[in-house]
Amino acid sequence: MNILQRTSILCIVIFSFMTSLFGKVSPEIFREYDIRGIVGSEFLIEDAYELAASIATYWKEKDPNMQTVALGADGRVHSGKIKEKVIEALSSYGINIIDVGVCTTPVISFSLHVLPIDAALMLTASHNPGEYNGFKIYQGKESIFGEGIRRIKQIYDTKSFMEEASTKGIIQKKDLILEYIEDLAMRFPQLIGSSISAIIDCGNGAAGSILPRLIEKMQWSHVELLYGEIDGTFPHHVADPSVEKYMQDLKKALQSKEGVDVGIGLDGDCDRMGPMTPSGRLIKGDQLLVLLSKPLLEKYRGGCIVFDVSSSKFLWDVIRGWGGVPALSQTGAAAVKKKMGQMQALLGGEISCHTIFKDRHFGFDDGIYSMMRLFERVQESGHSLDILCEDLPLTASSPTYRIPCSRSLCEIIIQEVDELFHKEPMIERFREDGLRLHFQKGWAILRASNTEPVISIRLEGSTSEDLMQLKKTFHEILSRHIECSMLLD
Repeated sequence: MNILQRTSILCIVIFSFMTSLFGKVSPEIFREYDIRGIVGSEFLIEDAYELAASIATYWKEKDPNMQTVALGADGRVHSGKIKEKVIEALSSYGINIIDVGVCTTPVISFSLHVLPIDAALMLTASHNPGEYNGFKIYQGKESIFGEGIRRIKQIYDTKSFMEEASTKGIIQKKDLILEYIEDLAMRFPQLIGSSISAIIDCGNGAAGSILPRLIEKMQWSHVELLYGEIDGTFPHHVADPSVEKYMQDLKKALQSKEGVDVGIGLDGDCDRMGPMTPSGRLIKGDQLLVLLSKPLLEKYRGGCIVFDVSSSKFLWDVIRGWGGVPALSQTGAAAVKKKMGQMQALLGGEISCHTIFKDRHFGFDDGIYSMMRLFERVQESGHSLDILCEDLPLTASSPTYRIPCSRSLCEIIIQEVDELFHKEPMIERFREDGLRLHFQKGWAILRASNTEPVISIRLEGSTSEDLMQLKKTFHEILSRHIECSMLLD
């Protein structure tokens, strides 16, 4: 164990001891799409029992006849102790538990489709650093988010739990990973024995529970793993493939080896996949959707592709040009899935690289399944990802700026910007999630964060000059209310 790992574990232990003396979980852990926070200061291990009791009570409110859940956890150092509390709580309420063990979030999503269960719970903090942990919650085949999370918080705050059962729930263990891998092999027979060359950065996350066994099953002799060992302290880098600085080791590995077709980065719980070209270009989520949409729309002309409001306008234009139907969704994988259901969409995704297929899949976000669809695309084209990406539209885009701003001020700013542009006939306006504006030579999105007191802004121009003009325009407007000098950097 190295110094970084020992220090991380020591900090977790100290936080846990101190907060056990002084309080309950922070209200900030109840987010829009999950329950998540820093273990010891926000998310307290000793309160995991009552959090699980709140979730069980919510499940029973929605379905009084529910009996059995699947339970999984990623490889974080505190997941074992949290899991003990969760099993104790769920069992005390008479809920049967199928313990899947250490796995990815997609394996838990898979369980909802192949096991005789009513709900599922995944212990994970996704792409967050090792000091975080939390819950992703499912019922039926759907993610619980928004109003569901707020109801769970209300149950927790008021301690209005249902009565414990007279008979405890039954606990059984199951290796669902084997079935999950067999399912992937069945869906991609053309990739068995493939000569595709790839380097996959697991980031020491839960992907390590799947990929060594998958590589063996698929007989991939030219696919290598980077940081494939599960280590909940994440000693090499944060497992977030959408952030350039965390993908530098993958970039170096790709550039040091000849003949590689594609690089892949996976996040901590493996529901996201970020591709990288052999030359080291990190592909954004909206660019990935362009690559994956083309063969779908060639096969299903008129098909719908859903993407979140932060995705580029070029995605909108390309889908239309290929005869498809573009549809905007609120940010968040759960919101994208909901919109996909409404639109009967083939594919959906968001800028952070959540990608959801209804074509040839169950319709949940799975980084490994998305990786295999990209492998399929690369193999069928006969080209590396660098060459495939030559067809992507060239635009100049800003990062997503996250500027401190209260929720009430966010609403004032967005309303002011909306009123400023609503009389311009050449500007398209969308209010799906915040305010999105389509200009002749670019676009902009302003939205209030669902989880933090910040306003999120992203700008894109047809050229770097167009982008700078947009930056100047929005700096002039926003600087009346907030410090936003970073727009001009």
